[in-house]
Order: sequence, then structure tokens, then C-alpha cells
Amino acid sequence: MMFSRQRHIPPHSINALEEQLRRLMPHEAVSPRHREQLEQRILRARAAHMRNARGRASWKRALGAARELGRAPVAAGVLLAAGLTLALLLGRGALDGADTAWALEQSIAALEGVRTVYMSGTQPNGETFECWIRPKGRGDELDCLRFASPDVVAVARGDTVQAYFPRSATGEILGGMFEHAVHAWYLALQLRPWVGDTLLAQLQAQATDWQQSYGRDEQGRNCAFVQCGFPPLGISFWFAFDTETKRVVSARQWMNLGCEGKPAFEVTVVTYDEEIPEERFELQTPAGTRVFDGRILAAQQLLLGKAELLYQLHKYREAIEVYLEIYEQYPNWNYASHALMMVGICYDWLGDQDQRLKYLEQAAHEYPDLRGWSEATWFYLAGAYSARRDWERALAALHKCVELCPGVRDPQGFPWKDAREMIRWVEQQMMMDEVESLGHEHRYAEAIEAYLKAHEHYPDSCDAAYCLVKVAMCYKRMGDRDQTLLYLEQANRECPETCVWHQATVHYLLGEEYASRNNREQALQALENCLKLRPADAHAEEFPWKEAREAVSRIEEGRRMESPCQIP
Repeated sequence: MMFSRQRHIPPHSINALEEQLRRLMPHEAVSPRHREQLEQRILRARAAHMRNARGRASWKRALGAARELGRAPVAAGVLLAAGLTLALLLGRGALDGADTAWALEQSIAALEGVRTVYMSGTQPNGETFECWIRPKGRGDELDCLRFASPDVVAVARGDTVQAYFPRSATGEILGGMFEHAVHAWYLALQLRPWVGDTLLAQLQAQATDWQQSYGRDEQGRNCAFVQCGFPPLGISFWFAFDTETKRVVSARQWMNLGCEGKPAFEVTVVTYDEEIPEERFELQTPAGTRVFDGRILAAQQLLLGKAELLYQLHKYREAIEVYLEIYEQYPNWNYASHALMMVGICYDWLGDQDQRLKYLEQAAHEYPDLRGWSEATWFYLAGAYSARRDWERALAALHKCVELCPGVRDPQGFPWKDAREMIRWVEQQMMMDEVESLGHEHRYAEAIEAYLKAHEHYPDSCDAAYCLVKVAMCYKRMGDRDQTLLYLEQANRECPETCVWHQATVHYLLGEEYASRNNREQALQALENCLKLRPADAHAEEFPWKEAREAVSRIEEGRRMESPCQIP
């Protein structure tokens, strides 16, 4: 079980610091309570340092520690020296683990002679992975790495990575940069290796939010547990160091600085110096696998950056030209799918719905199952179908989106969550269209029954309020004014505040109903409520605000016409 690091600083650490201070300021006397006071100040200064650390020790941090120590009754010269010394020690981690049999420098030294590393563990989707690493300098001119999971098999030698994606039957040769899950391992490779001496040295110099504790791991080993952020790569780590061997025995990595959410990788098994066959670092792919030159990726990314900038500047026609250039030059790359999708989105902004649908359909049909890419295409295609009230195709596209999301998309993120919500909305619209057809055929009694069922099926929603309005309109066409008013007032009570247009419509219809009953005061109040709900971005000539203004004018004109004439 893990437990927090000891709150007591061991005597040898205090003695060493006192001896250093005496060498720096031999003429200063140390008070009898100096040790107790100094220990407490060190603990407080360390706590503040751990909360505020943002990189390497600096003169500002050193002076901050000196100000904290300055509250102790010790001579000013000794305090300044203590503050500077403490800040530098903490910034370099020299006190970390000094009260146990572990320090970071020991692990760096223990890993310097490692010939090979084998790791295995799990990814966020629960699937397992294995990784073999052979650093250069151990008989190799290049670092060698192999990473294998159900999604990807990657082999790296130096800065060149060959990656095979079994689920999409594609392979890529990537030089200097690459995509998908392999990206994390490319970054890791630059640190020679991920659990090697170089990474630990980098952490010592540039880690932030360093947290350290001691205890036993699940195997019962005495361990030092370290958690920290690593700003140069925007990632964070958690390590378990065996205090006997000084080596890493388990680890986690996040693709953020705060160790937030599920780790990108959780290493549960680490072994060192086992022989790795040479063929392990050779990538074997099935016949017919497409293999691409990663140098092309850099050219694509330049074009993509240009297109994205034009899109952000709302220069949609110019962006379309660049997106189409990406598609035409690199039709076999993943970016081609994204480019076609973005062409469709640009045409949507330009108001050309035909072209919008054309390019989104092309993207979906040419790249139907490109995991990590096609999900968004199917979602936007569903939007294009919905704009045409083609609910069947919209629903099919949304289900395709949801089908592709597991393992590559966050269930609570875009587009998975959005697709689930839109499926519900499309199903509502399909039901409403069926009910609307009954009203159009003057089958009002059947329509009323269907609207009331829909109202029960989707409570507390804009559509629920809409159903009550439609019930009221059916009764109005049947000549039942009492039921008309009854359901309009119910719609007014139940309509959510977020459904502004529906609220305004209900107020307008209530105003007209009250006016037809010659109840002018209630009519004017309802119409004024309608007009107050007009959003700033809504045009004054839109329904129901234009109609509400006209109704107010009509009622006020009628009131003036009925007023007695004034005779001079």
C-alpha cells in the first residue's frame, strides 16, 4: 500500500545542510532551536515549491524560498544562503528520497547500462500492448523499437518508423513525424528509451509538479512513486522505482501535463537486458498492404495548415481550392478523407447545399471505414441529409458514425456523443413528420392522438411543447375553442425556457386566441411576451415576431376605433 513521504527530515540531511551553511557563513552563530526551526521551514518551503514548480530552479524561486526561511530567527546572511541552497537542491531533486534508499540520480545511473527493455500493459480502450526497445550505443548505430497492439504494429530505427494498421490494412513509412497511437512512441524514442537514463535526466531538469511518495507496489516491492509533468512534450508520467534495483518497474503516461483522465499507456510489466531477436525489429506485412513515404506527410501538413488557416479566416472558396489540392495529390492518404469532408463543410458555410452534400457523400463513399477519420464525415453527412429532411439516410449515417467510434473516439466527446443525441432528434423528427401528415390529410382526431403520444414520448423538450401546440391547432380546425385554449395554456406552462422560438410561438398563438375572444388585455400581454423573446440575431420580419407586431397594431387600432369621439 502506498503512503505519503515522511514529514520528518532525517538528521543526516539537516547535518549536511548545517555544515554547508557554516562553511558559507562561519562567523554567524546558530541558535539552540535552529535545527527544529530550520526543519519546519524546509518542510513549508518544500511544500510551496511543489505547488508552484514550473520547470527548472530559478533565481526567483530561490529568493522565494529565502523569503520563506526568513521568518526563522536566524541571521540574514545564513538565511539567504540557506534559501538559495535549498531552492537549488529542490530544483535538482537532491533531497528527493534522501530519507530513503532511493534518489533519482541512482535510477539514472542504474539505467545507463541497460541493453534492452521489454514492456507490456494496457491502453485506454482496455486493449493490451507490448514494446521492445534496444537503445543505440549497445552495438547498434540506431535506436530500435517495436510496438504492437491490435490497432497498430510499429517498428522504429532511428527517426524512421514503419507502421502497419491491421484494422485498416494500410502501412506507412514515416520519417520524422507520424500519426495515430505511434506518435507517443516516436516522442518516447527521442528520449532513448522511454524508461531509460536519458528520459530520467530530462525529467530531473524540466519536470513540473513533482510529487513523490513511498510504499509497496502490488508485487510487494518497496518502491518510490513519482508523478510529474513534462512540458517539452506536453505529457505527464507516473513511475514506480524499485528501491533495491533503482529501476522502473511500472509506469503510466498521459498526453496532458496533469495526469488527468485515463493514461495513454499503463505499463504493468518491465524486464531488462533480455535478448531480443533481430527479426523483432523487422516489420512483416500482408501482401497488398499499401506503404507510403512519410516524407510526403510533411508536404501534406503544409498544405493542410494553409487550408485550415483560410478556413479560420472564413475564406471558404480559397480553402476549398487547397483542400481539393490535398485530395487530388494524396488520394491514398488519410488527409484526403479529411480534405473532402472540409470541402463539404465549406460549401455549407457558403450556403450551397447541393455541393455540401456532393462532397460529404464522396468522402463517406471513398473512405467509409477509416477509423479515427470517417466518424466525423458520417456525422456531417447526417447533418446534410437532415437539412433536406431525408431522415432515413440521416439515421443510417449516424448509426455508421456510432459503429466506427469505439476504440478511437471518446464516448463523451465529438462525434460519438453528438451522434447519439442527434439519433434521438432525428427519430423525433421522423415521428413528427408522420403525425404532420395526418393533419395535412384533415384526419384531426387521429393527429391529436398521435401528437399526445409523441408528447409523452419526449417530455420536457421543445418538441413536447410543439406537440401541444399542434394539438391546439387541430382542435381549432375542428371548431373546439375551449380545447384550443386549454392546450395552448398547457404548452405555455410546459415549454422549457431554452426553447425560445417555441415559447414565442406559444405566446403569439395565445395572443391571437385571446383577441378572438375579445379579451384585449390578455391578448396584448401575451403578444408583448412574444416580442420580448426575440433574440438579438433574429430578424424582425421572422415568424412569429412580425405577426405579433401586426396583431398588436390591429388590437390597438380596434381600441381606438371604439373610443367615443371628442367634440370640442
